[in-house]
Amino acid sequence: MTEPGTVTERDPAADPSAGAPWTLISGAVKGVAKKYSQDRSALVPVAGGRAVVLTVADGHGSAAHFRSDLGARWAVEEFTACARAFAREVVRVGGDAAHFTGLREEARRLPQQVGHRWHERALLYDRNSPAHGPAAARRARSPRTSPPTAAP
Repeated sequence: MTEPGTVTERDPAADPSAGAPWTLISGAVKGVAKKYSQDRSALVPVAGGRAVVLTVADGHGSAAHFRSDLGARWAVEEFTACARAFAREVVRVGGDAAHFTGLREEARRLPQQVGHRWHERALLYDRNSPAHGPAAARRARSPRTSPPTAAP
């Protein structure tokens, strides 16, 4: 995963004599009143370096979406994982036209797979992290008192 800047990655399975590595040059603009950019990107060489999966996600950046940097990171990670698996299958099938229908169906399922995986990560994070920081967690743990009720 990358922060804004320049990153060069090599596919460990790629033939080292196959030429120059892929290079990702990325940039992001920090939003007004933001401490850091909420955008994410990644470059993952596949198929022995013959192809690349390039993924970009833009964080929401509003007060209501204060964890959008996480959402953007998860979107990049989950899409990259799904696309990498798909690329491996494409390479495995090769030029065998008998498998093209199956590949097309698998490609059509990619958006749902990515969305499901992202949603599962968000739910897991939400269950294990306070929604609005440590103060909210303390409030949630403090004993609550009920308002007095009138006796009949």
